[in-house]
Amino acid sequence: MVVRIARCSNKWKSVFIRADLWLFFFASGCEVYRVSPIPLQPNFHSDRIEYIPISDQDCDELLALLHHPIFNKYLCDNRDLERAFVEAMIRDRNALFAGKGIGLWLLKHRYEQSVPGFCGFYKNEVLEIVYVSHPDFQGKGLATECALRVIGYLQQGNQPEPFFAKIDLPNIASHKIARKIGMQEVCMEINSVTGGKMLVYQFNAKRSVDG
Repeated sequence: MVVRIARCSNKWKSVFIRADLWLFFFASGCEVYRVSPIPLQPNFHSDRIEYIPISDQDCDELLALLHHPIFNKYLCDNRDLERAFVEAMIRDRNALFAGKGIGLWLLKHRYEQSVPGFCGFYKNEVLEIVYVSHPDFQGKGLATECALRVIGYLQQGNQPEPFFAKIDLPNIASHKIARKIGMQEVCMEINSVTGGKMLVYQFNAKRSVDG
């Protein structure tokens, strides 16, 4: 959310503008002033999930998720990640939170004592979205719910960036979710680790997302 103050004919008005829209004033004598943005709050929830920014204390839980065979295949490119790698990943995500207010969130079920996965954004050459739900929770719309919620959070920001998803061709479930949340195919890439093909998606900002 961005706050702008408009002065038209010597009268002041507060104007609240969605981050992905622009509002222009064409009336004579109308000026627009930008003021401090409303800060993002990194803890939030959706219908079933609490979103907790990943911290150093979550290293073991995150490592266990990444060692699952499905995540190991599609997210880790069949590499057995060591604890040091996950610790470095958490530090990078913490830096992204500090700089941009976004990063990775651990998903905690609001009605069950469980951690069904994680979701959020990370930065390589471009900003990418990732959504990971444990197989016990797949087929229930949970990954879609979480991806839409973090996109809604991103769109509340001051200057939301375009973001992408790079998905291995055989990962059918993730392709379906990418399309559901409003992403569009832009190109094909080769996975530099596995040599396999990946589809690259970009988020369609014109799609309405509730956040």
